[in-house]
Amino acid sequence: MRVGLVIPTYNAGDKFEELLVAVNSAENMTWQRRLVIDSSSTDATLNVAKANGFEVLLIDKDEFNHGGTRQQAAEMLRNDTDIIIFLTQDVVIDDANCFAELVGAFDDAAIGIVYGRQIPHVNASPLAMLLREFNYPAHSEKKTFGDKSRLGIKTAFVSDTFAAYRVSALFAVGGFPLNVPCSEDMYVAARMLMNGYAVFYNADAVVRHSHEFDARGAWRRYKAVGAFHAKEKWLAETFGSAEGEGLKLLK
Repeated sequence: MRVGLVIPTYNAGDKFEELLVAVNSAENMTWQRRLVIDSSSTDATLNVAKANGFEVLLIDKDEFNHGGTRQQAAEMLRNDTDIIIFLTQDVVIDDANCFAELVGAFDDAAIGIVYGRQIPHVNASPLAMLLREFNYPAHSEKKTFGDKSRLGIKTAFVSDTFAAYRVSALFAVGGFPLNVPCSEDMYVAARMLMNGYAVFYNADAVVRHSHEFDARGAWRRYKAVGAFHAKEKWLAETFGSAEGEGLKLLK
């Protein structure tokens, strides 16, 4: 399979080169395309990307959109790839085989999306560790539309921090939504599930990624999530609301 990689960036910082070196050193992988789509960074992000052999697409900062920007990247790679992996700039790669693990799950022709396990950064707070454990357990799971009675909205849970899409399936359901504040990954996963594809959580494909939210950051994040669900009411109508997941986390 021809595999492409996309990393949206904005002022990716001092550790960005470590991520790109890890990508280039990945075991059992041949990259067809490697693209950084950058929202007009003012630091060294562009130079680092080019120095490590990545293609760079520069967009205006105000043009960035979680769904639309990823769709733009997917359109660029569409004709050259069978699988597109999306990463975020703050991921840390400890396992050189993580990408091969992610892609290997596509041997099952029914699978449209594979997303990997996220474990917390070193020295993460107990809350950050709890959130990773809650959303990314140690066991893998294949999810289909029929699982919605058991899993509810979590059936469509995916994270574009570290996820791979079958290109044919992505475009069969219309690609990423062009204007959403967040949760473009859940949107596509839900569309795929409703169209007969499966979503696979591969706990053997592991990266480090966690956030230390302060009260203001958490409020902004959950406000964006709430706005997304208010706009995309069909998600709750089809899979159920996200309120039950909040209670599970609280317990």
